[in-house]
Amino acid sequence: LGKGLGAGFILTGSFMIMGESMRIDARLVNVGTGVVEMSEGIDGERNNFFQLEKELVKKLIANLNLELSRSESRKVKKVQTESFQSFSSYSSALVAYDNDDLETSIKFLEDATDADEDFDKAWETLDLFEQKLKDIEKIRKYGLDKEYLANIELINKKDIKGAEAL
Repeated sequence: LGKGLGAGFILTGSFMIMGESMRIDARLVNVGTGVVEMSEGIDGERNNFFQLEKELVKKLIANLNLELSRSESRKVKKVQTESFQSFSSYSSALVAYDNDDLETSIKFLEDATDADEDFDKAWETLDLFEQKLKDIEKIRKYGLDKEYLANIELINKKDIKGAEAL
């Protein structure tokens, strides 16, 4: 996969939970050779997942001798959610979406936002997926493909020039 993307390295990772403890691991793999060039891990309490994740990122950045801009540093420090349950549901939603199961994905996103009402990324993704589901329902209702549906929407909004452009 990495070769096809033209990547020299791929960063992979995993986490393991045992009771209230967890371990997070990251590996930097040379795409050309398959050799693990660097490996880092961190242990701690499951409830501190996001702090552990940020500490692991700091270790990786230091070991790779990367210099981040202020904007990049800010993004790296940002914690999307403090709720492991919300994070887990969000991750399951992405897996369901990748498996073309939009309805299940939406249910997981609803669980994520229920677990953490301040998880903005989950809310944004939920809005996006719900709109996709509405579009699919319209397509099924009219028996049209997406291009025709887009034209109908523009015409309904009185955007004739936009519809002609499509």
